[in-house]
Amino acid sequence: CDGYIAEKCDSGKCYLDAGAYFTSYVEEKQIIKGGFVEGAGDVGGGIISLLISLLLLTGGLVGLCKILKFLFMGAAKKAIVKATKLNDYAAILVGIVITIIVQSSSVTTATLTPLCGVGLIPLAKMLPLTLGANIGTTAT
Repeated sequence: CDGYIAEKCDSGKCYLDAGAYFTSYVEEKQIIKGGFVEGAGDVGGGIISLLISLLLLTGGLVGLCKILKFLFMGAAKKAIVKATKLNDYAAILVGIVITIIVQSSSVTTATLTPLCGVGLIPLAKMLPLTLGANIGTTAT
């Protein structure tokens, strides 16, 4: 029965005391066992890691939107502006084609949102393009 937190040891069989095992190996031990936040403890390390991850996520999304806005202000901008002048069914088809080309409905939608915010695309025309992006993602 070495290494076990034994409840009973009868006839050479050892049984694990699950409550004592949980207390000694889960509740009393540190969860963070390595890394740069190890010295901060479990709660402090968790908070620090959460804040860093949120900053990286936010920075990455802002950078992605800026890069996509820069890229899509070229030739794709012309296609999107032309799609807004078409009827809504053709705009859905343009959304499908753009999504198939870039292989992501999230990229298409994230690109359309700033263009709509800038005023390049009216909000009423963004809906068919977004719907086309969502349909187009089934082909990717």
